[in-house]
Amino acid sequence: MIKVVLAVSSNLYRESLKDLIRSEQGIIIVQEISNYSDLIPLLNNNEGYVLFLDLNLQGLKIVEYLNLIRSKKTNLKVLLMMNSTENEKIINALCFGVKGCLDINSTKEQFIQAIRAVHNEEIWADTVLVAKALNKILNSKKNDLNDLQDLKNKLTKQEEKIAQLILKGFSNKEIAKALFISEKTVKTHIAHIFKKLGIKSRYELAANYLGGEIFPTESNE
Repeated sequence: MIKVVLAVSSNLYRESLKDLIRSEQGIIIVQEISNYSDLIPLLNNNEGYVLFLDLNLQGLKIVEYLNLIRSKKTNLKVLLMMNSTENEKIINALCFGVKGCLDINSTKEQFIQAIRAVHNEEIWADTVLVAKALNKILNSKKNDLNDLQDLKNKLTKQEEKIAQLILKGFSNKEIAKALFISEKTVKTHIAHIFKKLGIKSRYELAANYLGGEIFPTESNE
């Protein structure tokens, strides 16, 4: 049985997907989500849910969430709803561990096929884009040591620790707790990190040190 979590911002669109899945054998909806905070508990579930994730979900921090999935090694299989014309974003999403990317204008048949493919550990994306993603992952791994050295050269030890935690998907609150400092101090350090590295957001940090920027920029708040 394929268990699906619908994390979709639009009530109307979510209802239409529910109606579609009800008519399919072997697929059930186990949870409906309309805001980012409700996604966090899924990280502790190891049942291999297929997560159909809408980029417009309320409060969604996509890079943070994908990093959390990777760091916690959860069995979530992410099928991302995004514009199929944005090839570079799709490539980067695949680099971050997304199993598939489905266009909002896809047919009902394609939606069901994508869910079944992702559940079966297959990649739902254009084969050319998958190949480019694999090449990008290989190239980024070759640069890992240089990237780490770059952080060491430009940042203080405390700033380096904070940068590494950001790359693991930690929030400011989680960083403060891990390093026994205040959130205000964390924000100050992040501002210094951004200035030294010549970046403006967590997403740009991920772009430079994890293989590519996926989505619009996010502030250090």
